[in-house]
Amino acid sequence: MANILATASPHIKAKVIENAWNFFVDYLLDESKPAITKAEILKDLLHLKPHIKELRLIIKTDGKETNQVFNLKYNRNEYPELYIWRKEVLKRDNYTCKRCGKAKNIEAHHIERWVDAPEKRFDVANGISLCEKCHKLIHSKGIEF
Repeated sequence: MANILATASPHIKAKVIENAWNFFVDYLLDESKPAITKAEILKDLLHLKPHIKELRLIIKTDGKETNQVFNLKYNRNEYPELYIWRKEVLKRDNYTCKRCGKAKNIEAHHIERWVDAPEKRFDVANGISLCEKCHKLIHSKGIEF
């Protein structure tokens, strides 16, 4: 990707950086945005090492200081509750794909997305058993079951 700021004047560069920073701060302070998404953005943007599990920021805007704590434990595999949820979903569905009926390569799928519904992540009612093929179809093509 070409650097579009390469030929911009220092004033334009400064303005773009300032606007981007203001947008970023507004996003971090927006309580309607999922915390897990904020954590993912911070971890990527700041190139944080995997062992860092929490980030504390003091954000100053309009003379007001806001303390923000971001839990960076967002990798699904770091949640032991996920394994219990998966087992319960598969057992409830008799280890069978609820879309095509196959009983091979069965996976647990979140009906409401992991990122969008943090309160339902480990709710068995928010899960459904799908074979690997149907699971990929749902994610790649948005096919409903």
